[in-house]
Amino acid sequence: MTTERWPDFIIVGAGKSGTTALDHFLGQHPDIFMSKKKEPNFFSLEGVDPDSYEFPEARAYHFESVYEKAPYLELFKDASGDQIAGENSNLYMVEERTAKRIRETLPDVRIIAMIRQPADRLFSRYQHMLREDKVPAEGFDRVFDRSSLWWRRADLIIEGFYAKNLRRFYDLFPKEQIRVYLYDDFRKDTGGVLKDIFEFIGVSGDFKVDTDMVVNKSGVLKKNVFNRLFGQNGSVVRGFKRLFPAWHGRLKGNKEILKRLNNARNKQIVKMDFDPELRKKITEEIYFSDIQELEKLLGRDLSHWTRMS
Repeated sequence: MTTERWPDFIIVGAGKSGTTALDHFLGQHPDIFMSKKKEPNFFSLEGVDPDSYEFPEARAYHFESVYEKAPYLELFKDASGDQIAGENSNLYMVEERTAKRIRETLPDVRIIAMIRQPADRLFSRYQHMLREDKVPAEGFDRVFDRSSLWWRRADLIIEGFYAKNLRRFYDLFPKEQIRVYLYDDFRKDTGGVLKDIFEFIGVSGDFKVDTDMVVNKSGVLKKNVFNRLFGQNGSVVRGFKRLFPAWHGRLKGNKEILKRLNNARNKQIVKMDFDPELRKKITEEIYFSDIQELEKLLGRDLSHWTRMS
């Protein structure tokens, strides 16, 4: 009889807060096995009717995810017996029933969250949508309109209510099984944060990670030939992936090639300026009270998130 292999730790978000980089770095540790499928979203989407979504993007995302048990467990079948297995799904942060479903299935799992100043996170998400040419008709100027999709789509304003979202995990799991990290700290001391995470999930904290490659960089693409051909959604990349899927998978698994291509792509990204007054207004009018609640939940001073000078 084959023993089912489930993850030992789960990264629950938030999006645009360094979780892609974290996934990449953790996967370098020889004692850690990261799911080859980033964002399987199993605990959020199993049993969900794909026709129930308000937005077509959410329905498409459903079918890109892993929403059945058997293929989810397949993600971890290659982990050796002495490796710690993990996965990373940002949807877990915001989907309300997820914490309960994880608790029922994996009561001893370790929970990791990475969070970022919520106005900055929201603006980074907006830049990502621009880069993917997926900016909705209701533009960024509608963020204060509570009837707009900015308040209805889970990955936009709602994802930044960290106290509300994380409370579901703290209500169900012992706090010793939860570790929340700030994007600010991750950027300033990547090695120190990784060492703490390694020790938290039970592997050696002495392993040194190659942190030279910047992944999932925020910003918008320059309009040039390189991006039209070799950008993430460039015509050459799309064609190669469609015609030679096996080779595409092998190239993605080649760390040196991936590093060079990623660094070349990053040079083609321009970071937009976030108007200080708009950042202040979003922080004060949308997120201020949640940040105060988050300070209590984490027992940590977050005044640098609300101090605008």
